[in-house]
Amino acid sequence: MKKIISLIMSAAMTFTFVLPYGDTEIFAEDSVINIAEHTPQEIKQYVESHKFNIDYNDTYKSEPSAKYPYKIGELSDESLENALNALNCMRYIAGLQEVSLNSEYSKLAQAAALVDNANNELTHYPEQPSDMPDELYELGKKGAASSNITGGKSSHTPAYSILLYMNDSDSSNIARVGHRRWCINPIMNETGFGMSGSYSAMYSIDMNRTDAIETGVCWPAKNMPVEYFSSFESYPYSSAWSISMGKYIDGEKVEVTLTRKSDSKKWNFSDTSADGDFYVDNSYRGQIGCIIFRPSDISYSAGDAFNVKITGTEEPIEYTVNFFSLSDILNEPVTYSLGDVNGDGLTDASDASAVLAEYAVLSTTKISSLNDEQKKAADINSDGFIDSSDASKILGFYSYLSTTSDSVGIEEWLLF
Repeated sequence: MKKIISLIMSAAMTFTFVLPYGDTEIFAEDSVINIAEHTPQEIKQYVESHKFNIDYNDTYKSEPSAKYPYKIGELSDESLENALNALNCMRYIAGLQEVSLNSEYSKLAQAAALVDNANNELTHYPEQPSDMPDELYELGKKGAASSNITGGKSSHTPAYSILLYMNDSDSSNIARVGHRRWCINPIMNETGFGMSGSYSAMYSIDMNRTDAIETGVCWPAKNMPVEYFSSFESYPYSSAWSISMGKYIDGEKVEVTLTRKSDSKKWNFSDTSADGDFYVDNSYRGQIGCIIFRPSDISYSAGDAFNVKITGTEEPIEYTVNFFSLSDILNEPVTYSLGDVNGDGLTDASDASAVLAEYAVLSTTKISSLNDEQKKAADINSDGFIDSSDASKILGFYSYLSTTSDSVGIEEWLLF
């Protein structure tokens, strides 16, 4: 018989559900992974409503000139929106809030792209061309030091570059995945984009989202479109996995086990040996404490599921990544019913975890992570609050369903 063993809430909002089933235990994620979790259908709907084209033929409000007499230039609103949508889609998949455009940041990014184009060199520390005005150079120098940058190929447009930043797994970047971490930095609030010739830039070091509490930001995300986690033409590097904890991580203690659920194949990673690549980086590139691992001899397809277990951290970490294809998801509206907070048609431990994550958010920032329909689905006892008692009732119903063949809804069960 399945039975709820424990529901533990601490002042730090740490929670664990353990439901034994034979030799298997189901763990709901604890508060070290504190991000929004979106269903594949929700992700599909977001991407559809925030369309972007990595092959977009970018245009300018004013054309830049990377030769004397220099002209900084400015991307068109359409090009800026295309790049912003690409970034926000990646942030949504990762469970983070959207960012918006800042015209001053776009000016800095535009100057960065221009000075690198003028020097024909991709660098965060460009030298001043001998005929470039001091004011323009200083703007480009500041922008280059504050931006993710790409260049050297005509395909490296601002939107396409977002995918490059999120892969970030070539030999010079995999040990830090810094571009990725800036893209999915929880405290980023605004950004800007620029392009000159084959060089582009994304302003990255904004840290003005004061209400951000997300930690445990992982890529691939728990529900991950395969379209955005693979090598692609002109950048054939298998993507590394990463999770940023937001605090110092001792790399000598960390051990990671990645298990493919379909065949139980395992990859193990530690400071002493690894079935692929393994790094821990504590530099301030987005969140600190980033655990990075790339399994060897692996591929990803829609339907694949992988379990990640990490020990040697302050608290052990465990989560599951489910890969899916956006093309397989039907364009149907997500519906929520009482107890089914994530809209997947089930009422289970994942919904209880979502309720407790919402409780944690409301207890610290008062900014909800759920939409109005989800709030109604989460408030099981209809008392106007979303808290641990609602999560407990969801788990109680889930436990009841596992012990009976009766077809009972949660509303009826609550009357028992």
